[in-house]
Amino acid sequence: MSRNMLKKSALASAMALAASGQMVAAESFTLEEIVVTAQKRTESVQDVPISISAMSADFVGKVGAQSIDDLGIHTPGLETRVTQATQPRFYIRGITTNDFGIGSDPAVAVYVDGVYSGRSGASMTAFQDIERIEVLKGPQGTLFGKNAAAGAIHLISNKPSQDFEGGVNITAGNHGKRKIEGMLNVPLSDTLALRVNAMDNHTDGYLDNTLTGSELADENNGGARAMLSWQATEDTDVLFQIDYANVDQSAAVDVSAMTHGDLYDEDVALDTDPKETLELWGGSITVESDFDPLTFTSITAIKRFESSNLRDEDGANFFTLPLAGVVGFDVPVLFNTKNEEENTFFSQEFRLSSQNDESLRWTLGAMYSREHGKQNSIAEFSSELINLETLLAGSPLGLPGGAVFAELASGDLVSTSAAVYGDMTYSINEAFDLTLGLRYTRDEKDYELTVPGPTLDGVSLGLPVGLVFPDVVNGFEQDETWNNVSSRVVLDYKFSEDAMLYLSYATGYKAGGFNSTQLANPVDEESVTNIELGLKSTWMDSRLRINAAVYSYEYEDLQEYDTVDNNLGLPVLVIRNQDAEGNGFEMEVTWAATESLTLSANYNYLDTEITEYPLFFNEGAMEDRKGKSLPGVADETFGVGAEYVLALADIGDLIFRADYNYVGERDGATPFVDPADPVNILIGAKAVEEEYLDDLEDSYSNLSARVTLESAEGDWKVSLWGQNLTDEEYLIDFDAGGVNTFTGIRNTPRAYGIDLGYQF
Repeated sequence: MSRNMLKKSALASAMALAASGQMVAAESFTLEEIVVTAQKRTESVQDVPISISAMSADFVGKVGAQSIDDLGIHTPGLETRVTQATQPRFYIRGITTNDFGIGSDPAVAVYVDGVYSGRSGASMTAFQDIERIEVLKGPQGTLFGKNAAAGAIHLISNKPSQDFEGGVNITAGNHGKRKIEGMLNVPLSDTLALRVNAMDNHTDGYLDNTLTGSELADENNGGARAMLSWQATEDTDVLFQIDYANVDQSAAVDVSAMTHGDLYDEDVALDTDPKETLELWGGSITVESDFDPLTFTSITAIKRFESSNLRDEDGANFFTLPLAGVVGFDVPVLFNTKNEEENTFFSQEFRLSSQNDESLRWTLGAMYSREHGKQNSIAEFSSELINLETLLAGSPLGLPGGAVFAELASGDLVSTSAAVYGDMTYSINEAFDLTLGLRYTRDEKDYELTVPGPTLDGVSLGLPVGLVFPDVVNGFEQDETWNNVSSRVVLDYKFSEDAMLYLSYATGYKAGGFNSTQLANPVDEESVTNIELGLKSTWMDSRLRINAAVYSYEYEDLQEYDTVDNNLGLPVLVIRNQDAEGNGFEMEVTWAATESLTLSANYNYLDTEITEYPLFFNEGAMEDRKGKSLPGVADETFGVGAEYVLALADIGDLIFRADYNYVGERDGATPFVDPADPVNILIGAKAVEEEYLDDLEDSYSNLSARVTLESAEGDWKVSLWGQNLTDEEYLIDFDAGGVNTFTGIRNTPRAYGIDLGYQF
């Protein structure tokens, strides 16, 4: 067996024993070590001078997490407010990306087995045969590169081994929940091993569309992965991997407060069923060779996906606004959007790392990627609504009633990125280590925009401009290049064998881009500087673990996607560069109180402020957010958990687990209703806004629990579980619906069920 294989076997054994910070080894009655690769080398999480939350497969299973979206409430500094898989939104320390156009990039980088996922729509696939998850908070510009300005999320899968093993897990629950997943690991020879897994997940919708008869807010997704490991030589290991994922389910369900008496009612009436689909293929080849005292790593990967997302933005049943007193007639309202995307992403990374030298540990690397993306953005309106808006603007179009007015913006992007980086840790003495990192990145983007102009029921109107996508162009080309140098300096001090303080300075970068739907100047690149003081410590003979960090960051040209009303009162898509700063504190504590009882807690506090906020046309003092908090960011979160293991003689263990999580108030939700507008006065818009903005800003909590009976041999287990047991109701999003229908998206209601698992 090669040295690489020996290392991997040791790591696999360690991770099989290691918990997520909540598990205890009964024999030694201590918290087990958590192993991570956040610095591109295998280390204990307690030895890494970075704020990291690491979660094992055991922890993921016990909290019932199916995707990244389920981890936000368990991870200080991470918030996940995902309403649809094809357009997920992740916050790390208050920073996110809300632009899903291909002209821009995400601010939180998601990696799967060392491979960058590229577009956020390719990152929300369901967990399958996960070994662990690492959430790195703060800019990771040196080792993870561009688009990790806020942080990075790394999913690591279980790798093939020389053991014949397998397993199957079945889940059933309310709302028609049914899920099955299976895994098989087969050694094919002394140098070959194959590991395959597959998953299929379905949940009936908890919302009923009374107009169409469809169930909304459902789940329908699946995936599969195959890995082949090959010991090519005594010192070289090769891992081949292919994966597949699909989604075919309801997109975000926007519900109008103007036509629904209660946004939390299970019955809704929408003229269009929201729908999203995704089909993703990926493959990678990882080569690792030992040339003592060096290790060479190569990761070659390609991903391709196609997705679509259809939303009923007005959240209503083609209803009629009571506008007769304003313009003399009633107006049926229809506003739908559709996003269609094709994307191919190729990446190649080379790394050279030191080994067997504890005084100087270093990594050198080079990275190249190329992305080709195509996107269609479509907006549809009722012709009556367009007639009203153009009449109020003084230029009535006089379109025939009962028709659909539509506009299309098509984008074609070719983006390349190249980087070189280096990172080293030097042990000054037994107590002090100094880490230095530097990365140079060059990004080039070519973007071609085509806007054919408005149509009515699919027939061109021949208008020289559009109303929502105003620039009627054919193949308008833009190109831009951005260069960046990111760095980090870390000094850590081990004041005891199991305790370390670190002080770090780090910068990060997110490439600039383009407005995906209209002519505009290129968007400036985004940069961040972060200063952090952290503690990693283990106490009481490894029974108590306390990790904490206090940090302060400054963002320049933070990219924000927004909509502003044009002269017709219709939404136009814009991207602004704003400046912001934040100060925060986060902490994680795990305590093995007894041999059977383990307690855990986490806390996060964050105070943000927008320091510069440039305004667009038709914006004034009401829209100016300078001096306010970043929107949608909770000021504090905390969670507590408890796990108790009751031994049942020869049967096995009965394990009780409960988790309570609290998300604090969100300051800074921007009022969007003009109280002086006669239409808003007539429809009572201000009262509706005030009621539901309070719901959006208010704090909320989540209580979950699980009871598991596990056999003494560990080959089978049965679990009863519940999530959101108090059936808490809150809004994930609320806005004007684009056309003053005031729409909200509610959270998932109480869920419960049973898991059956068998391993061999």
